[in-house]
Amino acid sequence: MIRSSLSSRRFSRPPRLPQARRPSARAVGVIAVLVLIGIAALIGSDYPRERAPAISAPPSPAEFGFQRFSSAGLSLYAPLNWHLTPAAPPEVETMTAGPGIVAIWRYPRTQPLPRSAAALDLARNALSHAVVQRDPTVRISRDDITRINHRHAIMLLAREGIAGQVRDVRSAHIFAEHSEYVIDMISPPASFPRLDRTLFLPLLRTVRFFTSQ
Repeated sequence: MIRSSLSSRRFSRPPRLPQARRPSARAVGVIAVLVLIGIAALIGSDYPRERAPAISAPPSPAEFGFQRFSSAGLSLYAPLNWHLTPAAPPEVETMTAGPGIVAIWRYPRTQPLPRSAAALDLARNALSHAVVQRDPTVRISRDDITRINHRHAIMLLAREGIAGQVRDVRSAHIFAEHSEYVIDMISPPASFPRLDRTLFLPLLRTVRFFTSQ
């Protein structure tokens, strides 16, 4: 099981860290990435669809605490009023509050990670195609190439059915430390704008990567 270290440092909001930004396009050779992402990880990791959603709306974060997952090479600030559950690989942790879910996964890769504009575009298209192929009811509203903590990433925004309920999803696929990290952030549509503003995007800005131990 991946161990987490939750420190005593608490904050009413995560520290202000650099915003995610788009990379500049560079003319570099295309990397074959269709096998990189792995179809099992393409949809953002099979978050638990069998969990029956709670009726109450997920709360906004009250405090954030620092977490370090040494064996996953990942640290972040997590909402302390959500239920935090460490998990066995490839899953790192699940955060839940009512029908709100944040699921974190790490998929080690032996192939080169996508770095060029062409390779990232190919990875984005493969990811979006696999999502819709797996579930034709999914509606992808955005699929952006971006950076998270200076690491190349693909960000999806989508609406889909989970456990018979409509859910909005922000799914970040981050390429770092010879791995693909997937962070799925899920909420009912009515709560998504609030949670996206107060939890999902702030949490992504705190994510840091390092060599796993």
